[in-house]
Amino acid sequence: MYKNWFNIKNHVITFDKFIEHVNSFGDGYLPLQMFIYCILFNHHHFYNNTHIITFIQNINKIYNEKYTLLYILLRKDFKKEREYSDKTNTFKNITFKFDNLLYELIEIIFYQVIRCFINIPFCIPLNVENYSNPKVRIPLILNTLLRLKKSNISFNFETEATVLNISIRLHQLEQFISFLRGEQDIPSYFTKNMIINLLPNIDTCLYKKLNIEQDTLLIVSKSILETSSVELQDYYISCLKDSYPNYTEFNAYLDTLLKPNPEKDSIKVMNLLINLSPVDRQNYIPSVIPVHDNVVILFCNNIKTNGFEKTFNDKLEIYKKLILLQLETEGIELNNKSDLFSDDILNYPINGLIWDYVKNGVYFLPVSDLINNNYINYYTNKPVKLYDSKNTQSETFQKKWTNILRRIIT
Repeated sequence: MYKNWFNIKNHVITFDKFIEHVNSFGDGYLPLQMFIYCILFNHHHFYNNTHIITFIQNINKIYNEKYTLLYILLRKDFKKEREYSDKTNTFKNITFKFDNLLYELIEIIFYQVIRCFINIPFCIPLNVENYSNPKVRIPLILNTLLRLKKSNISFNFETEATVLNISIRLHQLEQFISFLRGEQDIPSYFTKNMIINLLPNIDTCLYKKLNIEQDTLLIVSKSILETSSVELQDYYISCLKDSYPNYTEFNAYLDTLLKPNPEKDSIKVMNLLINLSPVDRQNYIPSVIPVHDNVVILFCNNIKTNGFEKTFNDKLEIYKKLILLQLETEGIELNNKSDLFSDDILNYPINGLIWDYVKNGVYFLPVSDLINNNYINYYTNKPVKLYDSKNTQSETFQKKWTNILRRIIT
């Protein structure tokens, strides 16, 4: 299940997949994890123009209460959401009624939510004795009653003890959800073994909130990265690289993954470029004209054969020669060879440069440099007009690819 969070975060898996799974296989830990992550990653909550909760209520009464209550707990502003995409009525005036078994339902939800992220036996006590002091117990109970009322949840209860148990479990559940959102550390009721088991099923950026030993981090990382897509590897490494400076063995392992790999580089480049417009591709592949699909394919094939560095630099050399040839043909001299930071000015994409023409020559000025210098040409000290059609940021090709491939490209 560990790929779920990444695919849902990138909208490869949506509520559609959740409904498909429930319809085909019924309820279980996998669809529950999908459901939780679709909410946490703010997915569009309509399915066939019907709110996901309303849709679930119509297809399966067994799952109705669990998913409805969980959605309410996860989405604090749910009352503003519409029941149907083509109607204006919201959940504002709808009351969700639960009988005196609300505690049992919350207990089930709590354990199933934790269980869909870890696959080892566990037990999380209520520790009611920690709330023996009325100054601790009463505010917790009152806050719970107020929270349920604001969420339009109605239920019957017989004793204060019942509401206390509900309050404790809700608090424990919300602690874990807040952790998944990156808002707090892992709840204290998680044991070391639970945390180890949790790692493959949570967003990698949450690792920083956990105290993970190097050996554990290595074992988990290898199990994930050796069977994951290039995209997941990229994200995983970007989250963890430099996060553990004292873990020399772990960082050495990541470094091996970052070494040039023509096959992986080709896939990564293709995935990045193929969905961009021909003009946007000029920010990555050095070219004086918009980049056709055929150029992308040839570029990636050459990466497989010759490696990224040689393929890129061959393309960059042609790009520079074409620009200089055009200037020479028209009798125009390039007056500056570098930017403010001494980078070769022709290392920039052509649409990231302002061409400031002067008598018998031209200055190529990166847009970022120009903006930072209050639109003044730092060579002539004269103002330059910045057209709206230009990019507002400029980076060299090398800087872009260094960030994407996470190794120094020169």
